[in-house]
Amino acid sequence: MKYLIRTFFVLFIFISVGLLLLYNHGKNSSLEGNDAYMAIMNSPMVRQVIADQVTVIIYIFVMVSVCILYLVYEFYRVIYTELADRMEMLDASRNDLQTTYDSVAMLMIEIDRELNIININNAFAARSGRKKNSIIGQKLSSMLKFHESSMTILTDKIGNVFSTNKNERIEIEEVGQIFEAFIFPLKASKESTGKVLLMLNDVTNARAVERQMLQDNKMIAVGQLAAGVAHEIRNPLGIIRNYCYVLKNSGEFDRAVIEKAIASIEKAVDKSGRIIDNLLDFSRISNNKREVLNLNKFLSAIISLEQNILDGKKVSVSLNCDESIEINTVAESLEIILINLIINAVDAMPHGGSIRISAAASRDMLQISVSDTGSGIPEENLASIFNPFFTTKEKRDGSGLGLYIVYNETEKLGGKIEVDSKLGSGTTFTLIFSMQRSGDDDQQAIQNTDS
Repeated sequence: MKYLIRTFFVLFIFISVGLLLLYNHGKNSSLEGNDAYMAIMNSPMVRQVIADQVTVIIYIFVMVSVCILYLVYEFYRVIYTELADRMEMLDASRNDLQTTYDSVAMLMIEIDRELNIININNAFAARSGRKKNSIIGQKLSSMLKFHESSMTILTDKIGNVFSTNKNERIEIEEVGQIFEAFIFPLKASKESTGKVLLMLNDVTNARAVERQMLQDNKMIAVGQLAAGVAHEIRNPLGIIRNYCYVLKNSGEFDRAVIEKAIASIEKAVDKSGRIIDNLLDFSRISNNKREVLNLNKFLSAIISLEQNILDGKKVSVSLNCDESIEINTVAESLEIILINLIINAVDAMPHGGSIRISAAASRDMLQISVSDTGSGIPEENLASIFNPFFTTKEKRDGSGLGLYIVYNETEKLGGKIEVDSKLGSGTTFTLIFSMQRSGDDDQQAIQNTDS
């Protein structure tokens, strides 16, 4: 079509210019050399000449108008072509984005402020067992079918994203399933969020593997504790056996000896009970439940649990922790962190040494440091010590998972870990936890009872 219009326009211009030149040539030919030219100009014939000139002017005006219209046509045609190209590119980009969107294995849902579903990917449609068209427009709660408490937490987080325009992340536990939820704002303008993108990742198997790995690591530590615990329990059993012999051979009226024997037996039984309780507490599978702990008593119990290994390796331990510090945390996670750091410190001192555990709490954060006087860590290894399976020990002496688990468990507790080491001068690991936790734990996560 555009080529036809261009052809007509070019022909029109050529014909118009040709007619004007022919007209001008004819006029000049008929009047030049004519002696009566001036007389004619003063005669009634001049009207005809003027009329012809007016016709020519009108024709020129028409030509100019046609040229302008053609230029306007070309301008809008170019704009239309560019717009069509841009629309085609946009459609292609949208199709590519939707293809990528549909190929993601995570469940992806776009939601408006009323919690209506705007768009989903194939993974969510397959999980729901329904077609996309039948899901779009439905309420989120009717499609996810989470437990009421889980749904309340999720909708609160979505509301936070709409109001703050900031990303949110939570973990939702359903019966037999654990979902990691990421919520991102999709801004309709610079100022407001028009919709949000909810991404749900089924991490049930991953969490099971993590818990199993943590449990395996704990069992390795339990194996290391077994010899010391056996020795510790054997001592109270020896005391009980000896005093039972004393009781059998005491006179009926030897009351002082009887009372001393009973007191010693009770003390030995209590000590054995504490050892067994500590071992069972340490070996049980973590339930990820938070609880308030007295940090001084908690650290003392861990040191007591490791005491026989420490004594056997000729390692002394000093504890510097205010008795008033309390922490709201997952006890099992913090326990495995500290056990691994202590074992790591003992391994760094094969000929004996000392470990210093200190804790300090302020209004903003809690710091727990574990320092040893061991051989230190080479500088080139500092960047790799938290990597899984990295170890400088013999394969039979270490799996390379201890510090990896320490790092992961610290991250889960919302903290961070720092290491400072000099070769030949020892190593210090510092755990840093914030006093405040976001999400479901808006209460203080770590508190000092003096504040």
